[in-house]
Amino acid sequence: MAARIQARAYVFQDMPPPGSPVPMPTAQERERIARWAREGAPLCADAGAEALPGDGGVDGGL
Repeated sequence: MAARIQARAYVFQDMPPPGSPVPMPTAQERERIARWAREGAPLCADAGAEALPGDGGVDGGL
């Protein structure tokens, strides 16, 4: 999951989705996310494991 978070927030910059009430992260926040993922994603339950949640990672249509 950490790799997916890094890809969506840092690489593709499409997280949170457009139209979401959550503001887009700043460049500094995106860099912090990338650093977190590169350093092993501390406090992430799967720490980048390949397995996806039972719903395949669907975000509820947002």
